[in-house]
Amino acid sequence: MTLSHIHQDLNSLSNISLFRNLNESELQEILKESQIIKCKKGKILFSQEEKALNFYIVISGMIRLFINDADGMETTLQIVECDNFVNDMFVNNFQTNAQAMEDSKLLSMPLQKFRESVKNNLSLANNIIAATSSRNEKLVNQLIHLKLSNAKQKVGNFLLGMSFEKSGDKTQNIQLKCDKSTIASYLGINPETFSRTLRKLKDDGEISIEQSNVTLLQKQSLCKYCDSETSTKCNLRSSNFCEENK
Repeated sequence: MTLSHIHQDLNSLSNISLFRNLNESELQEILKESQIIKCKKGKILFSQEEKALNFYIVISGMIRLFINDADGMETTLQIVECDNFVNDMFVNNFQTNAQAMEDSKLLSMPLQKFRESVKNNLSLANNIIAATSSRNEKLVNQLIHLKLSNAKQKVGNFLLGMSFEKSGDKTQNIQLKCDKSTIASYLGINPETFSRTLRKLKDDGEISIEQSNVTLLQKQSLCKYCDSETSTKCNLRSSNFCEENK
């Protein structure tokens, strides 16, 4: 999509958290030469060590960040969803591979121009600092969780996080948008352990499973696996319903 389409989408793009507190003229200036691109499920957006020419923000869909080891085995490091940026603006070469896990739409901005915009716009600079700080905090929490949690806690917490809608309401119907091997890699367990843990949660009466669809059998299902980061997604975290407040 071309710059004219960017102009037509200014209202929706202004809702991206990275552009918070920017007026229309500032946003137009920042988005000069930018494009909205569409990635089909399975498409590689960029590869590890490739020169970073663009800065990407997910508008809709889901992007998987992964690396390959010396034997060609893939390890999923992060799953990037709507309103989050895909790559680090401060590095010149991509540190990971990026693949669309479902049909996705992204904002693509020339990296060098975006860096100049950050230098020249205080609000944008503050937003990128806040977003980068939040991203790093989530990665640290993810690492701690992966190191200290058992398989059941990892899977339960992952499914619980998937159950929250953007509104903060908890849905009881979850569709696994990634294949099980990708989720297992992301959680730091093998696919067999992931499948076995799903069966344990099913046997415990927490969930039912039908192919890629997981149903929470009760509204409070999986709440025991909640952590501080996951709780920020939930509208009920301050209510008597929340297990942490009981």
